[in-house]
Amino acid sequence: MMTRTNKLIFTGLGLASLAFLFTKRRTMLREELEKHISLLHPSVQNKFRDFVNEVENKTGHKVVTTSSHRGYDKSLYIWNTNSQVRLCCRVGYDYHFYGLALDLVLVSPSGVYLGMTTPKQTWENTGIREIARKYDMRWGIDFNGYYDPVHFDIPLYDVNDMANRAISKYGSIQATADNGNKLDFSGLSKRNYNPA
Repeated sequence: MMTRTNKLIFTGLGLASLAFLFTKRRTMLREELEKHISLLHPSVQNKFRDFVNEVENKTGHKVVTTSSHRGYDKSLYIWNTNSQVRLCCRVGYDYHFYGLALDLVLVSPSGVYLGMTTPKQTWENTGIREIARKYDMRWGIDFNGYYDPVHFDIPLYDVNDMANRAISKYGSIQATADNGNKLDFSGLSKRNYNPA
């Protein structure tokens, strides 16, 4: 038989657990999302967590992350296998390399995927632009000459300045390996850019 004291203790523990979960909810994303977000640069992880949560809550679509930070080997592989990436940027000179970009697809409530080949208007109709703009993100749907609707980034610094910082610290872009998302960018000039 449970005493009044035991009931109060269990009730208190239950309330404490709920309070803990409520305060930690933004970091408790689904495992596959958190896996990608935790690879981002620490300065932008919470922004991306909040962004993903808001996209799911406001649009009704499920977010599936497909890429975030890419180290040297993965960047080189993508550069060698994707002609559009080769036109855009060299290895180590993109925002994925520094953990400032996240690629994602959306899955509608009826199970329809919105990805690279989904028309612009379909993406626009979800309302994701306004959410990305709220978090000062740039959207790949707006890139000149390269339709990349799955790409969202926060390009805080010029990519050349970040590459120079990586080369200064590690000796080369290749030697940076998987550490681009851990670099200290303090002292670099902030970049001006147009959010989504």
